[in-house]
Amino acid sequence: MTYYDGTLIDYRWVMSTNRHFGLHFGYYDERHSTCAAACQNSNRTLAEKARLRSGMRVLDAGCGIGGSSVWLAQHHEVYVTGVTLSLQQCRAARELAQQVDVADRTEFHVHDYLALPFADRSFDIIWALESVCYTTDKADFLREAMRVLRPGGRLVLADGFRRDHRLPSHQERRLTKWLHCWAVPGFAVISRFIDSLAAHGFVVLEQSEYTNHVLPFSRYLWTCSLFCLPAAIALRACGLLSHERWNNLIGAIIQYPSLKSRDWEYWIVVAEKPLSLPDRSRSD
Repeated sequence: MTYYDGTLIDYRWVMSTNRHFGLHFGYYDERHSTCAAACQNSNRTLAEKARLRSGMRVLDAGCGIGGSSVWLAQHHEVYVTGVTLSLQQCRAARELAQQVDVADRTEFHVHDYLALPFADRSFDIIWALESVCYTTDKADFLREAMRVLRPGGRLVLADGFRRDHRLPSHQERRLTKWLHCWAVPGFAVISRFIDSLAAHGFVVLEQSEYTNHVLPFSRYLWTCSLFCLPAAIALRACGLLSHERWNNLIGAIIQYPSLKSRDWEYWIVVAEKPLSLPDRSRSD
């Protein structure tokens, strides 16, 4: 929690979150070539895959400061419930919703997305933009997602994944250090995650690698962080830079060469809860 709250100011400076309100990687293409535009394009891309319709109920699992939740309510007239572990982020999300006049279609709560207080079959869409990586056991998330999702509903997810379980030792050390700096317990192997989706009853509709789309954004974070490094070293020497903010900076420097070398990859996964589930209690 300290990491989430202690680094918000860094994202506001480097990623201009006061303009697009996204705490996620941006998807670059020929029409979206700035940080703000790319972050908005992330929302647009996932929304298209979710096939949103007016009046749908969306759970933003790990909503951060509410950027995606507010964008969805603005552009698709859906009702969005955002959950985060951070009270500070929750307050920021509520303020943002008031600011852009979608408070009547959004609500934000401090909840763990692994133990939600909502009834079974409460949501048409579960939106997980770079949030599932923050749980140690991804299967716990899938179980809860299956519970609160309505039959025929979709899980749309974008996150970092590993291609292979094992990496050369120098790549493994680099990846481990970066994830530690950003308080991420670990990335799932993409093939195992897809298998886990099926094991929990989901029908996988899409699995697409987006590494090349986010690589320019990764490089942008790397460049900005290198520029800030001398000042950060000085502030740290004077005791004026927190441990969380120092780690955040170092992680931003490490993540680009790690992604460029494919220590990890960026994937979008879309899965659907069947209209009827098989009776798993019966034997063949």
